[in-house]
Amino acid sequence: EHCEFKITFPEKPFIENKCTSGPDKECTEVVTYTKVVSGDASVDFRVTCDALTEDERAGYTSEGLAESVRQMAASSSITIGDVDSSTKDGYQVAAVVSVGMRSEREIFYTGQSWLGKKSIFRLEANMQGGQNDKADAVFTDILKSMIPKTAAKKTEPPMSVPPAKTEKN
Repeated sequence: EHCEFKITFPEKPFIENKCTSGPDKECTEVVTYTKVVSGDASVDFRVTCDALTEDERAGYTSEGLAESVRQMAASSSITIGDVDSSTKDGYQVAAVVSVGMRSEREIFYTGQSWLGKKSIFRLEANMQGGQNDKADAVFTDILKSMIPKTAAKKTEPPMSVPPAKTEKN
């Protein structure tokens, strides 16, 4: 209810609550979705959305949001390109798209952070394996479904994705 953004998956995703330990215990709902399309093609999504106070929101700068995307992407095990930052319809957005290899499999990765007035939405998604039209369609449809709750459903994603950086081996 606190999240200003929504995303739609073709099937029910796995949802779990992850909490920090200690006296100031904070919990975050983590949504994960994996679809194996064929023996070597799959898509994976990880999404969180956290409530923000006005003070927390005021602490985010464009560079801070971009840095949060860099930190998310650092665990992807591929070379990450430049982070694109923009403001769209009152929301600050930072995103990165990269293409590379992981465990001898091709991978297409995107990491995004969306800063709203009262929440921050984080998305990590990757598509692994060789060229597969069904995996491409599932991946693209899910990304297109991610919109602010106040926005009317559009046929295009709410942000243009920066060009992918290709890792050469």
